[in-house]
Amino acid sequence: MKQFIILLTAISTAGQLSSQEKVSTGYIITLKGDTLNGEIKFTEKSETELYKKVSFKEANTKSFKQYNPANILAYGYEDKQFETVKVEGQSKFLKVICRGDIMFYQYLHPADDEVFQAGESRYFMLKIKEDMAVEVFYDHQMKKELKKQLHDDAECVYEIEHAKKLNLEEVTSILNHYNINHKRLH
Repeated sequence: MKQFIILLTAISTAGQLSSQEKVSTGYIITLKGDTLNGEIKFTEKSETELYKKVSFKEANTKSFKQYNPANILAYGYEDKQFETVKVEGQSKFLKVICRGDIMFYQYLHPADDEVFQAGESRYFMLKIKEDMAVEVFYDHQMKKELKKQLHDDAECVYEIEHAKKLNLEEVTSILNHYNINHKRLH
């Protein structure tokens, strides 16, 4: 009877562990710029790991291979897109929030980070043709940095100046507006 209970406990624990892992249809973009389709495997409860590495299995292959920001340009699954971006001299996977002439990214710190708390968010902007992302904060400096980056769009600068408090939704809206306006100009 004791062995039966141990077996049931082991089966239950294995089921719980595997239920935490999720496999989703996805892709990676290699350093050569080729897009490979397949599956992305991740642990739902540890989203921060997706900012350090990604497990990918190409279609028609048997095993997953791990990639870090030095190995690929980008990856994505479901509606999420991650790109390799240089931050403070290091390449990191950043989640794309806005795409266009000005990219807006989020970075979640992993559990083993020595400086920041696990899951703490940081936000970065990258203007096309620049090689390093600029961090933006939700404080009085953010308005200044946004106005500096968007100086060539009077409408966006007006929105920034008249916003009572900038939050993620507001900044995303302003950057999307900027990117749409600049797409029309090119």
